[in-house]
Amino acid sequence: MRGIYSASEARNYGSKIARGKYLLFFDVDLVARSDFLDRVLEDIKTLESQAKEAFSIYPCLYLSEAKTKEIEKRGFRDSDFRDIKLRYLEGFNDEVLYLAVNTSTILVQREHFFNIGGYSEVFRGHGYEDFELIHRLYLNYPIVKRGIDYIIDFKTPFPYCYRGFRKYFAYYALPNFFEDKFTLHLWHDRPLTKKYYRNRENNLVYFLEYLNSSLEFDIRDDFLDKSLGDYNKFIDTLMEKYGFESAKYCGLRELNSYSKNSKPKVSLKRKIRRKFLNLLDRI
Repeated sequence: MRGIYSASEARNYGSKIARGKYLLFFDVDLVARSDFLDRVLEDIKTLESQAKEAFSIYPCLYLSEAKTKEIEKRGFRDSDFRDIKLRYLEGFNDEVLYLAVNTSTILVQREHFFNIGGYSEVFRGHGYEDFELIHRLYLNYPIVKRGIDYIIDFKTPFPYCYRGFRKYFAYYALPNFFEDKFTLHLWHDRPLTKKYYRNRENNLVYFLEYLNSSLEFDIRDDFLDKSLGDYNKFIDTLMEKYGFESAKYCGLRELNSYSKNSKPKVSLKRKIRRKFLNLLDRI
């Protein structure tokens, strides 16, 4: 592998070596509960009963630097996953930086993965190769109708406020979060001096080209689940189903009043990084 590291190339390579019927992509900076793979095996049974095109996405809570170091020092416990999730849903931001709903932790039938072309290897460096794969998975297995807002790249730390493609992909992922089938991302430094991270904007250009070109054709409607309905109603139904009263558990839509009024300490390095990324977004 030459030049800037490509996760797409690495994952395609690993997928060719794999011999199982299903693929599960899992990054090295993630940790999961001890029964995570058992739950994935149960999900495979569910996908088998649906269609060869069916897939699932497992969300990820991005831990803060302090929480990562605290847990690494004493070791992970399965109870940490529930405790961290509850604190996030209560609207606190001291342990979790944000919830990544649509991640690279994707479960898909291996044959179908190759039938749709696998990961696109035009992506190098950090970002968007996972969105592009999910985009093609969605086109082949759409459980909700694609709206005119599909091509919008709208960023927000609050999944309840998703717009554009992130909203449509979340239908495949959020149920897993509420069923405690999610991972934790360990904090690590991401220096913008590395070309790997600076190449994100190029990847965004490639991804938006894929999105726009997909509008030229209709997508199938035989997998649509009419019970899912409106996106925010979909989340409200999940909250109610799993016993999370919306007034107390506000984290998917906003921070709680305590977190809003308290300013977390931000390192100089992080401030510089944030300003640099904001500048790139305006270019």
